[in-house]
Amino acid sequence: MEQTATPDNGRVRGAGARKRGGFTLIEVMVALVVLAVGLLGSVLGIMASLDQGVLDEMRSGGIKIAQEQLDAAANMPYNSIQTYQWPSQVTRQIEKRDVTYNVQMQFTPSNTAGNAAQDAMVQFTVTWEFKPPLSDTVHTYSYVTQTIVRQIQ
Repeated sequence: MEQTATPDNGRVRGAGARKRGGFTLIEVMVALVVLAVGLLGSVLGIMASLDQGVLDEMRSGGIKIAQEQLDAAANMPYNSIQTYQWPSQVTRQIEKRDVTYNVQMQFTPSNTAGNAAQDAMVQFTVTWEFKPPLSDTVHTYSYVTQTIVRQIQ
């Protein structure tokens, strides 16, 4: 009986034998799914990082507004602090979006009998809202700063 050489170096293929030269469709699809999940995770991580950056900018803006108001109160006459028309809202632009900060001032005098000086606590509370792009929830943040002012008589 005479055998002829086959293209795969003389090995005879049976009906169930498989060619080892490439990937099956299932293997390629599984690899694509794994790649897609990895890319989706990376994109979500980048978006969360960007949101955190915007939130940090908003926090910095709120702190700056509170400090500006506190400095203004510290530099004005004691009797004018309560009657001054403090802004109730301040709008600042943070990364190409307008952010509205709500400002609340609280003046609490301390009535110390027999003291030549009058003291009062001045407190500013600044609040703002942030809604991440992929969320339906609006989060409210606040920053509180306070100082003691004194009137010398």
